[in-house]
Amino acid sequence: MFKTLLHLFLMRFFLVGVLVVFGSESDKAVYSKLIEKLDEKGIESTLEICSAHREPERIIKILKESDDKVVIAGAGLSAALPGFVASHSDKLVIGIPVNANYFGLDALLSIHQMPKGFAVLGTGVEAIEQTVEAVANILQGKKKVVLVATEQSPEIEKRMGACKKTLEEEGIAFEEQEENSYNDREAVYIDFIEIDTVEAVDPEKQLVIFVPIKEDSEKSDALKLSVLATKGLWVGLGRGENAALCAAKIIKGTTD
Repeated sequence: MFKTLLHLFLMRFFLVGVLVVFGSESDKAVYSKLIEKLDEKGIESTLEICSAHREPERIIKILKESDDKVVIAGAGLSAALPGFVASHSDKLVIGIPVNANYFGLDALLSIHQMPKGFAVLGTGVEAIEQTVEAVANILQGKKKVVLVATEQSPEIEKRMGACKKTLEEEGIAFEEQEENSYNDREAVYIDFIEIDTVEAVDPEKQLVIFVPIKEDSEKSDALKLSVLATKGLWVGLGRGENAALCAAKIIKGTTD
């Protein structure tokens, strides 16, 4: 009874649900558990199994026919699906890396490292609980953006500047703070972190988009990212503008 009432509440006041797209039936162990956890949260979902390489036209058709504003796209190997979805729709995309090869590190980097202008948020490898928590958080509705920078450097200033510019272009107001305390349930936080000095992150059950910062990245940084990314949502190295685009879609999608 409670689950049904929660489901109706979410459907009435927030988004319709989420579209879940995975590239292969071989990913069933991941997407079946994801659907189960979404259902437990009272979040309606539609599952489609479709390859970005083999069935691109079918994916485009699915996206056009879907009213959902959020897509969860899971992929391993080349991990092209989240980027493909983002390039053919205006929906917010949350990409889940699947552990197919290299312990999922290749998929994680492919999903996180989107070029400028792509509203794709990445999670940790097969991070089902993390993804469901993020979606539930988004469906609660967000009203503002808060930019966080606990450290100051020319690189952070540059990347934050790109973020601010994009938010202004999207017509989204924002606040700034120098402490990584996330205590406002109505906020989308964008936190700029120096990847070589931060040992762990803790979103504290709030909606936080992390922007990793490092001017000259190394191989070891990729491995560290795979550990850090088990919490929160992530964009590519220095991609403040993509974080802003994602935040704008969240704000607009939950206040329409």
